[in-house]
Amino acid sequence: MCHSHSLTKCGGSKRILAEWILPSIYKRSDKIFTRLQKSFISKQIAAYGNITRFCTLDQYNENNPYSGDLGYLRNVTHNTWKSLKAANPAAVWVMHGWPFFSNSDFWTDARVKASLSGIEENKGQEGNEIMNNLLLNQVWDTSPINTVAYFRKWVRARYMSRSTIPESLYSA
Repeated sequence: MCHSHSLTKCGGSKRILAEWILPSIYKRSDKIFTRLQKSFISKQIAAYGNITRFCTLDQYNENNPYSGDLGYLRNVTHNTWKSLKAANPAAVWVMHGWPFFSNSDFWTDARVKASLSGIEENKGQEGNEIMNNLLLNQVWDTSPINTVAYFRKWVRARYMSRSTIPESLYSA
């Protein structure tokens, strides 16, 4: 299967120094990438149920992209996003922003902007703590979370040192 498809090496990182140990991956522009992504997500849904549309995927966690070219960065993100949508049209891609900060020598403002421009819908949650908690807690539930009840419980836990919590806080 590898011989008829486009492979590329992962970019290096501070932890992976020797060229010979860098893994090869399918290029996001290769149709096999979308096919594999769709297969993986379909199997995940079959095993765990269709309990969420949120997909956590950090493609540059502790590694650099193969290229810093702005067009390349946009296309990798775009094709990754398209593959998630092929698997689940309602999919929302959730990624952490910390790799942009932790590897700021590589991730210039122009490269971050180029990479994020590959997503054609505005899904930004930025540093929204409750969304991060909600997404990570969904992993442990076998059914969709009641977000209204979850939010009330989260607010009470976070602000429990106060004697009363204003009702208006729940609709803020």
